[in-house]
Amino acid sequence: MIARFEQAPTAAALEELRIEEDARMTTLIERARQLGEERDQEWLQKGMRKGMRKGLERGRTEGERELALRLARDRFGPRAAQELSHVLDEVPKTAEVPGIVKLIFECETAEEFLRRVREA
Repeated sequence: MIARFEQAPTAAALEELRIEEDARMTTLIERARQLGEERDQEWLQKGMRKGMRKGLERGRTEGERELALRLARDRFGPRAAQELSHVLDEVPKTAEVPGIVKLIFECETAEEFLRRVREA
């Protein structure tokens, strides 16, 4: 705010204006700092949520993979589970595991199972 004087301002009036401006400037700086801190907190929380989601997803994927290996071992024996482990290491760890679990129940032999897994 610009003060308008009808006559030349006194030293006291100028000092009062300086104090008011300093207070506004301090308030502005404090608000900018606060906004920066709020933004930093928001980014930190977003990063933490994203990391937790990825961690949970990775854990779920690993759990599904281990379940598929256990089921294959129980149904077709350790050799089939070992070969399945090699196949799973070569494919991206995405939605293939549920399809593989389905094949464990559909196939009659380890050979049929491994052939169909490789074809998938």
